[in-house]
Amino acid sequence: MIDYQAKHLNATGTITSAPARLMYIYATPDSSPGTIELRNSSDNSGPILVTLNTPNTTNTKVNIDLRDFGMRFENGIHCTLTSTASITVFFTA
Repeated sequence: MIDYQAKHLNATGTITSAPARLMYIYATPDSSPGTIELRNSSDNSGPILVTLNTPNTTNTKVNIDLRDFGMRFENGIHCTLTSTASITVFFTA
């Protein structure tokens, strides 16, 4: 059994400060084009492992499923949101 955890953010912040495997991303874009950056760190200093562009409409959601193997973040996950209303990330320890 996989022990999933979830974190919801409405602004830039830390998803987890512990090592984690990213499994699923669900995001709501803002009314202008934006980006989501996920860093391999618990703050804004680590390398960017994922950059996603978000569309300029609140009618479309961003859904990315990585559940087969996930994506490993050794030093935690930090998320920077630009023109993105919110994000929910599912991960395992």
